[in-house]
Parts: sequence; C-alpha cells; structure tokens
Amino acid sequence: CPLVQDVAVTSRPDETLDAAVIAHVIPAAGYEEKSFRAWCREHLGRRGVPDEIREHASFPRTGSGRVIVRDL
Repeated sequence: CPLVQDVAVTSRPDETLDAAVIAHVIPAAGYEEKSFRAWCREHLGRRGVPDEIREHASFPRTGSGRVIVRDL
C-alpha cells in the first residue's frame, strides 16, 4: 500500500471473532487510517481489512531485520 512505509500483522484473541487481526503500520506521507482501510478493502477484499490498526514510528527488529512481534 502506498500509504504505509512498512506493515506487520498480528492477532489477539477475540470472543466474537475467535481472533482479531491487528495491522501495525509505519505511516508514509499522506497516511490516513480511513484511506488505508479503503485501500485494504479494494485490494484485499472485505475480509482483508484489519480489525484494529496501530501506528508506529518504527518496529523493534532483530539483528537480521525481522520484526520482533512480541514487542509490538
């Protein structure tokens, strides 16, 4: 998506959905959550829209560059 520099996806338990999808995003210039959700809906389908979106300035990473998910 051109609205984000980087994204990591995680989940959390949810009683209604079984698991809620969380998109952790590092916004690009012009980012708006509403526009990001619309982009997801258009390119990934209705089920591809995350249940929750969290913005970050950067992601914690390992020495090899992998995102440390437990630290998000």
